[in-house]
Amino acid sequence: MPLLEVNALHSGYGKIQILQDITLKINKGEFVSIIGANGTGKTTLLRTISGLTQISSGEVMFNGVNIRHYPPHKLPGLGIGHVPEGRQIFPQLTVLENLLVGYVNQTEQLREQQLELIYGLF
Repeated sequence: MPLLEVNALHSGYGKIQILQDITLKINKGEFVSIIGANGTGKTTLLRTISGLTQISSGEVMFNGVNIRHYPPHKLPGLGIGHVPEGRQIFPQLTVLENLLVGYVNQTEQLREQQLELIYGLF
């Protein structure tokens, strides 16, 4: 079973459809890059998966659960995070505080393990 699966996804802003019939599967342990020119829907796809842009049709499955109707604030508890470009972080918070924003509904032990992993990357 894929970790993340997007099926026949259509999404956009108001009457403007940006994504049309997008399908992709990402398995656990895979790294995926979304590349393309400005205006081709990369950000819209990520915002749609994160629940920040409404789906007009199709589905987004995470760990076998259809998350299409989940509100964005519930997704970090499932393990889905959206880190926008640098201009959209919380500048008044420290780096640690910005990282902790995405760790709601997790045990302190898990949070510490994940922070150690992040620190190891940088």
